[in-house]
Amino acid sequence: MSYPPSAQTAIDHLKTNFPYASFSLGTWVSKEGEKLLVIKKKGISVCRKGYKHIYLLSATSSVLGSDTEPFASSGDVLVDAKGNIPDTRSPTLARYSTSSSSPASTSSVQSDYRRLSVDLTNAINTNLGTSITPTSLPFAILILLISISYSYKLLTTILRFSFLLIPVYLTLSNTVPPSSTFEPKKMLKRVLRKEDLPPDHPEKPKGWLSSIANRAMASVAGEALTALGYTVTMKSILGCFKVANVRLDSNGVNV
Repeated sequence: MSYPPSAQTAIDHLKTNFPYASFSLGTWVSKEGEKLLVIKKKGISVCRKGYKHIYLLSATSSVLGSDTEPFASSGDVLVDAKGNIPDTRSPTLARYSTSSSSPASTSSVQSDYRRLSVDLTNAINTNLGTSITPTSLPFAILILLISISYSYKLLTTILRFSFLLIPVYLTLSNTVPPSSTFEPKKMLKRVLRKEDLPPDHPEKPKGWLSSIANRAMASVAGEALTALGYTVTMKSILGCFKVANVRLDSNGVNV
């Protein structure tokens, strides 16, 4: 028996891609006596009714049935792209239209998405030690994207300012004095004179007489403290600054 070219193309597609399913074409006689087409699998019809046209929809690789015309904009999905057959016990067969994909394909995509979500969640929890669930995965990805965005903005800001800091760094690194120029006694006396305290500090000398007396006491105290020796330790900070630590042997105090 000869069949329409569209139906023959559809059945050839099924036989090529699913040779073990034993798909074939058959006829269905309606109450009006009209011969309609059906798809059979291993000799059993997979259709709830017959169709005037059965054709292959290349966009989804599914075989559809239609009562209007071949390659209609909508029709019943008889066999999907994976060779699956929609549930014929359902009151309405799965439908395809140009405005939406077939439910069978949508269900497959949803299943693949759920499986991917579980695999991705397990990988994140294993490597990061987190406890993300598949349902909270979209929110975690959103937070991650926001964090990456802010990190990128922060990095670009740091790089932008770094170009301004390079001249400052070069100036400081080239003008920092050598360690040999540091005079421990002189600096110790300066500290004891309390000249570098803020003007409103209660220990700041008030008046010229108080300043002279304070200088004399600082000089005597400085000589006494360093009489038994001292140890100077210099620490360089990024090559731009130097911090001096003076340890007095007389009382073991670090200045």
